[in-house]
Amino acid sequence: MERTRQVSLRVVLGVVWAFSVPVASGAQDEPSVAAPERAEQTAPPSVRVEGVTGRLRTNVARTVAQVPRACATASPERDAAWRRRVVAKAESALRALGHFHAKVTARWADDAPCSPLVLTIDPGPPTRWSHVAITIDGPLSDSDAAQAWRATVPLKVGEVVDQGAFDATRDGLLALAQREGFVDARFRRKALIVDRSRNTAEAWLVLESGAPLVIGAIDAPDAPVEASVLRRALPVAPGDRYRLEAVAEAQRSLMSTEWFDRVRVLPDWAARTGDRVPLRIESTPAPRRRYEAALGYFSDIGAQLRGTIAWPLLNRRGHQAETTLLLARETQRLTFDYRLPRRHPKTEFLLWHGEWSRESRLGLTDQTAQVGLSWTRVRDAWTLSVGSDWLRSRTDSGSAVTQSHFWLQHLTVGWQGFDDSLFPTRGFGWQATVRGATRRLLSSDDLMQMHLRGQLAWPFGRTIVRARGEWGTTWGGKLTELPRALRFFAGGDRSVRGYGYQTLAPRDGSGRVLGGQHLVVASVELLHPVGPPGWYGALFFDTGQAFDSWLDFAPASAIGVGARWRSPVGLLQVDLAVPLDGDRRTPRLHLGLGVTF
Repeated sequence: MERTRQVSLRVVLGVVWAFSVPVASGAQDEPSVAAPERAEQTAPPSVRVEGVTGRLRTNVARTVAQVPRACATASPERDAAWRRRVVAKAESALRALGHFHAKVTARWADDAPCSPLVLTIDPGPPTRWSHVAITIDGPLSDSDAAQAWRATVPLKVGEVVDQGAFDATRDGLLALAQREGFVDARFRRKALIVDRSRNTAEAWLVLESGAPLVIGAIDAPDAPVEASVLRRALPVAPGDRYRLEAVAEAQRSLMSTEWFDRVRVLPDWAARTGDRVPLRIESTPAPRRRYEAALGYFSDIGAQLRGTIAWPLLNRRGHQAETTLLLARETQRLTFDYRLPRRHPKTEFLLWHGEWSRESRLGLTDQTAQVGLSWTRVRDAWTLSVGSDWLRSRTDSGSAVTQSHFWLQHLTVGWQGFDDSLFPTRGFGWQATVRGATRRLLSSDDLMQMHLRGQLAWPFGRTIVRARGEWGTTWGGKLTELPRALRFFAGGDRSVRGYGYQTLAPRDGSGRVLGGQHLVVASVELLHPVGPPGWYGALFFDTGQAFDSWLDFAPASAIGVGARWRSPVGLLQVDLAVPLDGDRRTPRLHLGLGVTF
């Protein structure tokens, strides 16, 4: 159970500037027009709008609703003044959408007290853009961000004038400069000029970007780790371009280390010198220990209880540790991890790992002790891990006891590109692992093994299509001497539904499931929303088998239906699968609630 933290970035860039719109018709100016309202809202009961539809009607209705009317204290004089204000507001709302020749007539709906006002509108011909000039003077002009922003500008020659779009363009351009570190950017010209005699308008925006700022010294007086360790955890350094997103990413990066209970990265504007802005890091360290507990249930292995004690920060070098105890009906596991950060705690680290486990299932009892060291690097969606593990195993089948030991070298490469790691609706991911051992290096036997997993999720309308596959193969090694962790099994909630957990594998003469040297599993599932939000119906087909020889490969298959609920305590999964192989067609129920381990 991961602890979710919310981080709040408080970067204040004070930008105060005034804006006025000169509107020319011949030699005379019109007052500024009101920006159009975006959201839909009907006119209030005191005003009815006729003669226009769509955005014009919506904008007029929303604008005149801002004029309050106090019917209790109404008088002919107050009603007349209120009526004039409503008409003026309606004309302003029409001008905001390019209708500078609109005619608005107002009449009372009836002679009753506080009678509704009826506005009849003739919008007249629209005014269109005849010239749009947006210029950026300075180094910001050639940046990729500026090029991308230009493609989003909504002002086009020939289209009807929309002052809301003009305002958004003006504000967006200045916001772009601020985000990219051009905090001294100023408009040399900003104007919307209307020629009412020709029904045309010109938009002028000329921005002086000035020089970009760079990051100066980074001061972290309260940091609980050494300065050199903190620098490796920061994605920015003195001399880098100052960008708001870079400052925000620095804060997210520090929080991801779990060294801090609270952290803020702030530009120190008071200490700015020329084009250099120092950064100040304010923080409080994480608690010395963190305790977590999780409870889950799966029909394959029953109830599971997991307890974790984590040490987010053991010393000023950023070392971390975690120990976890897992208790289930047939499985018990105790693990201990010690992490040493390298370039970045979340993207590159060394991990010392120790584990003891006991598993008793289907007539076999396996006890395993394992210690190892691995190096892991994460970059974007990619993960690379290289390591070495010493594994010692004792397997008791009731009639014989087998002991083995292996010094395994392993390489794992993976890629994850899902929109949601807990309930993916789009994307794909895969992971490939190669590991091996040899008698020449303290191992019971020669062994080479490859394991590949993949998953795909893609929406088609409201339906989500999911597919997963798993393939594994082993070269060398006597199956009866391999630890259970190095054998392949199929069947169960997350394998081939409709069959018991790890029952699809070769058996010995007594019917005990031994596991196989090879594995092939595939599944296709359709999910469609049903009922309340968060509920999905499922239809699926699973197939696969674990086996010793490719000549003996005979996959077992099943079809089924199910339901999914994204509950507050985790994903609830209920599946009813019917096996398609063998003599029996008895449906099998698969249940899962909570987190997987």
